[in-house]
Amino acid sequence: MRHIARWANLRTVLVLVGLALVAAPASAANPPLSYTLTLYVDEGHGSLAGHVFVELSDGKNRLFRGFYPKEARTDEFGKVIAPAGIAGGEVRDDVHHRWDVRKTFPITRDGFQRAVEAAEQGRSKTWCLLNHCGDFALGIAAAAGVKLDPPHTATGTDRPELFGAYLRRNGGVTFKQIKDCEDDVRQRATAGEVKINGCEPCSAAQKRENLASLRRLRDQKIEACDATGR
Repeated sequence: MRHIARWANLRTVLVLVGLALVAAPASAANPPLSYTLTLYVDEGHGSLAGHVFVELSDGKNRLFRGFYPKEARTDEFGKVIAPAGIAGGEVRDDVHHRWDVRKTFPITRDGFQRAVEAAEQGRSKTWCLLNHCGDFALGIAAAAGVKLDPPHTATGTDRPELFGAYLRRNGGVTFKQIKDCEDDVRQRATAGEVKINGCEPCSAAQKRENLASLRRLRDQKIEACDATGR
């Protein structure tokens, strides 16, 4: 009877841990197929300049694109002359670029196709102070049918720090919010694993099964954290 009571207590712990994980702030772990545009902003903390880039998704595939001076990657002189519009421009894959704040917008299939075309057309444009990564992102948003109205300031409209502030004021999700959500899920899962491993009457097979279930739930919730705001 004591073993039965202990096993019942462990099952109660598992249920409570599961509920705690489910309670972590997140949207659906497996979002339905849909067309979206996500704007990302690296606000430039700790660097000379920030960056604005976009993600286009059809629910299965994700395309990340950002606009840069053409010679910025290797040519130091190119970095100097780029603002004058002499260096040309190039569109790069920004899938691994860091970011501070993002916001996702639902778009139509036609809007998705127009946005992809606009991103490709950016390859023929010249990067300069009047046509930089923020302008590139605004142009793709307009092509997708997303209306943005960042305020005009004495220093411009769509520089990265201004773009980031605009998204923060209008429902953007920060990298820190997502990181905090993921850390919370991992801490709860770790506490659950300690309880499972400490169950004396449980067999090794029972522990493995329950640990596997808890880890699957943990991974689902971490995915859901990343889906926040999408």
